[in-house]
Amino acid sequence: MANAKADKQVQLPHNVDAEMTVLGACLGNEHESDIVIASLGADDFYVPKHQPIFNAIARLRADDRIPDLITVTELMRREGTLDKVGGSVYLSELMDSYVTISTLDQHIETVRTKSQLRKVAKRCKQLIELALAGDEAAIDQAQALGYDLAVQATTGQPVDYATIMTEVWDLVEERHKAKTPITGVPTGFWALDAMTSGMQPGDYIILAARPSMGKTALALNIAENAARKGCPGLFISLEMSRLALGQRSLSAASLVNMQKIRTGLCHESDFARLSSAIGRLSGLPIWIDDTSRRVAEMRAVTRRLVAQHGIRWVAIDYLQLIDESLPGRSREQEVSLISRQVKSMAREFNVPILALSQLSRATTQRTGHRPSLADLRDSGSLEQDADVVMFIHRDDYYDPCGDHKGTADLIIAKQRNGPTGDIELIWDAATTSFRNVERRAG
Repeated sequence: MANAKADKQVQLPHNVDAEMTVLGACLGNEHESDIVIASLGADDFYVPKHQPIFNAIARLRADDRIPDLITVTELMRREGTLDKVGGSVYLSELMDSYVTISTLDQHIETVRTKSQLRKVAKRCKQLIELALAGDEAAIDQAQALGYDLAVQATTGQPVDYATIMTEVWDLVEERHKAKTPITGVPTGFWALDAMTSGMQPGDYIILAARPSMGKTALALNIAENAARKGCPGLFISLEMSRLALGQRSLSAASLVNMQKIRTGLCHESDFARLSSAIGRLSGLPIWIDDTSRRVAEMRAVTRRLVAQHGIRWVAIDYLQLIDESLPGRSREQEVSLISRQVKSMAREFNVPILALSQLSRATTQRTGHRPSLADLRDSGSLEQDADVVMFIHRDDYYDPCGDHKGTADLIIAKQRNGPTGDIELIWDAATTSFRNVERRAG
C-alpha cells in the first residue's frame, strides 16, 4: 500500500494538492464523487489520512448517500477515524481546495500517475533486493512488472468507431478464410461448439452444478479436448490436488475404472491401457496449479504462462473456494468481488476463463430438479457478470433406476452473443467422464 513512510533519502512521487482537490471535489457533490470512485482506489493516495477519507466517501456512495461534510463526519466519527485525519476542520479544508469540475480529470490523472510511479519504484526496489540475493523469482516478477506497465499504459484509452469497424472487418475476413465455424477455443463437444463457436477470447464462462454432478470431470474433459486441438491452457484447482486430477484424467483416457486406479488392483490388460493413456496425456500442453488461493495469485500464474507458453484458456475449480475475505462484508459481497475480478482477468489476458460454481440447494427441492439462473450460489452477480452460464443436470443422480441412466444435459442458460438450449451428453460414471452422443443424420 502506498503511504508516506518513504525512504528518508528518496521521497516517493506524490502531489498533496492534487489529492486534496480530488477529495474536496467529492464532498457535497454526488456526480464528482462517482467520477473519483470509478477512477481511483484508497491506495492511490499518498497521504495516510486521505485513505480513510476516501473509504468513507466510497461507503456512503455505495449506500446511495451524498458524501457531504456532515455525512462523512458522522461516518468517520462512528468508525473512530475522524480525529486521526484532523477532524471536521480538515474536511472543511478539503472542501475549500476544490474549485471547478473542469480540472477534476486533470487532478485525478495526477494522483493516479503519482500512485503508479510509487508502485513502480517500490517494485523495482524489491526486484533489486531479490536479484542481489540470487533469487530467481526476480525474473518472473520483472516480467510481471513489465506486463503491468503495458496494461496500465493502454487502459482507458477510447477508440473511435472507424477503428473499431476496421478491426471488426479484419476479424470477419480472418474467420471467413479459416473456413471453420469454431472461432474460439474448441471444447471437443460438437453440439456445444456448434452453439458457442468455441470458448471465445475474453469470455467469462460459468459451469455450475450441484455436488457430484460432474463439474470437475466436464471441465477436465474440455481442457484436454482443447489441448488436443493445439490450445494450451491452465487448470487452477482449489478443490482437488494435481495427483487426484491426474488419476481422474488417466481413468477417462484409459477407460480403466477409477476405483482400480485408486486401489492399484489392476489386471495386466489394465496396465497396458494405462501405459498407453499416459503416453497420450503426457504430450498435452496443460498446466495444473493446485496452490493458488487468491485471484491475485491466479493472475500472476496466468500472466507467466501467457508470456512463456501462450496459453489460450484458463479453468478455475471452483469460484466459491477462492479466498478473498473482506472484513465486515457478507459472503455474497465477497463472491461478487471474486466474480468481477475473474471477469477482469479474462479481459486482461484475452483468454476464456471457464469458472466452476456451486448451485444452491433449491434445485433439490423442486420437481424435476432442473437448475435455473436463480440457483447460482452466493451471488446474483455471477449471472450478471458471466458471458455464458452452463448447468450440468443428470436425471440418474436423482433417479438411478430411471430411463436416463448414463446421460446428462448440458444446459446453456445464458449466452450473451448466442443461442441458449440443452445439449445431450453421455456420462460414464466408472471413469467420471463425459462423451459426445452420436451425431444424428440430417
